Amino acid sequence: MFLDASTSLVGVHEALVDEDRGLLRLAPGVTPGHDLSAFNLHSVRESLYGAILDVARGQVDRALQTVRNVLELQYDEPGTPWHGTFPVLAESPPPTPRAAVWVDFDPNWRQFIGVGLALFIERAGDGLDASFRARIDDALERCVEGERDRLTVEYSNPALLHAWLAGWVGEHLRNAAASAVSVEWCSALRAQVARDGDLAEYNSPTYDGIDLFALALWIGRPSSQLMAASGREILQRVTARMQTLFHPELRIIAGPYHRAYDVDLLSSVSLTGMWWAAHGALDTLPAALTSSTVHVHDLYHLPLLEMALEQTGPLLECVPVLGARSHEQRFPGSVATSLVVPEGVIGFESGRRSTFAITQYAPFVLALRGTRSNQPAWLAVFADSATTSLDVTRSGSSVHVISSRSDGPVAVTIRMSSDEQLRPLLAVPSGVATTMAPADRGGSALILEAERSPLEFTIEIPPIFMEFFDAE
Repeated sequence: MFLDASTSLVGVHEALVDEDRGLLRLAPGVTPGHDLSAFNLHSVRESLYGAILDVARGQVDRALQTVRNVLELQYDEPGTPWHGTFPVLAESPPPTPRAAVWVDFDPNWRQFIGVGLALFIERAGDGLDASFRARIDDALERCVEGERDRLTVEYSNPALLHAWLAGWVGEHLRNAAASAVSVEWCSALRAQVARDGDLAEYNSPTYDGIDLFALALWIGRPSSQLMAASGREILQRVTARMQTLFHPELRIIAGPYHRAYDVDLLSSVSLTGMWWAAHGALDTLPAALTSSTVHVHDLYHLPLLEMALEQTGPLLECVPVLGARSHEQRFPGSVATSLVVPEGVIGFESGRRSTFAITQYAPFVLALRGTRSNQPAWLAVFADSATTSLDVTRSGSSVHVISSRSDGPVAVTIRMSSDEQLRPLLAVPSGVATTMAPADRGGSALILEAERSPLEFTIEIPPIFMEFFDAE
């Protein structure tokens, strides 16, 4: 399936290339349900990653022109929060003093585009003339120097990329300050995982794939012995958890999820799905990969993942579920419990208080082998944008969900597979308003809302899991 995805990427790429602009048009799958084609927008990160694909396919002149165009777009404004990053879209207006992060600029494009530029240099090799290479080097140094007092070890995926990028700049451009930054971040991330047992951005179907990519770079293209050793230690923890929680037959990852766009790997393109496809799992990407596939822009990571695999080889093992396997993860103040059995998966968490990217937080996920189709039936509880806490605890044969916010009405969204097979497991008290709607990324969504905090309800645990819980 990994080879099929690579073939599909070539088709998507050729359909999106704008030869006149020298960049990639924004794919319809980036904004599902909203046709923006009339605006003739162009994606900056994917244009760069497409250039790496072009070099591999022998289209060097087109690749070089694309990279020149990307370099022209970098923000070069020392002292501003956006210095060194790039616009998400080539047509985005430059940030102003009132610019809002994530709305007017994305600081993580320093890491995503910076890593892409470094790998472009490695892929292009001697095909770059001195003046052009100098322009890329300058851009890379801005990517590193622009990152000031923003990242934390809890923000795992850009922190891992930043550590590698700073090390690459330090080693290849003889930049001692960048090397020192890399060592500092490698040490800090290593210490966080040693303390907590896993990356802080825990069990994220969306971002585990980025973490694996970054760690593969740490191990396969390290700038220091510390980076290589730390990468191996962290990778061992992450892959052990991923192999335990992934149900390859149901194509579902047991929850809880600290950050997730989707539950079903077939509903959108994800780097985690691509990694599993590269390691023998079946049906971990949407069946049709076109420019309209949801999140298709992530498919452009394939040329970079292939470069990482060149150095590291296999990172994961796809392990069939022959019996019960469980995992417990404790962070300061919180505990996450996950259980995988042949017939399904369940996972829940209580005590987490981070509100960063809160709408991507799913503290409860349940999936069972479907009875109405060959697709698994699943249900997941997602936080609302105003949520301050969302706890799920087990009490006997059910879980108790408590959602709170500081003031005003409180809501949660329960996303379900389209057959709604698991809805009867919900017990919602009177006084809680319920609204059913199609989910914007597939399946259906049941929105629960109470006039005041807290909002409480229960979910029955299917009997197939209780044998394990009763034995505890």
